[in-house]
Amino acid sequence: MIVAGIERPERRAAAVAALDAITRQPQNAGRAEQFAALFAMLEASDQAIALLSQEKNSTDNLLSLTFDPIRENPRLQALQHRNPDQGVAP
Repeated sequence: MIVAGIERPERRAAAVAALDAITRQPQNAGRAEQFAALFAMLEASDQAIALLSQEKNSTDNLLSLTFDPIRENPRLQALQHRNPDQGVAP
């Protein structure tokens, strides 16, 4: 369903809702960056940035190309300033 939402805009809302439900499951704690990347690919920047904002101990790098859809978002740039060792490169 999530892949279909990435590929087909008319399925995006359902994919975002499904992903949101998945992120709330206790067994998925600690995977904020992976889920944020999926939200970014679904063009759901609010959800992506909310997950990244909650993550205290970031292990992945915000340079990931999957964040390109939301790279210019000021909230993502603010996260980069919070974690300066994880830049948001152009």
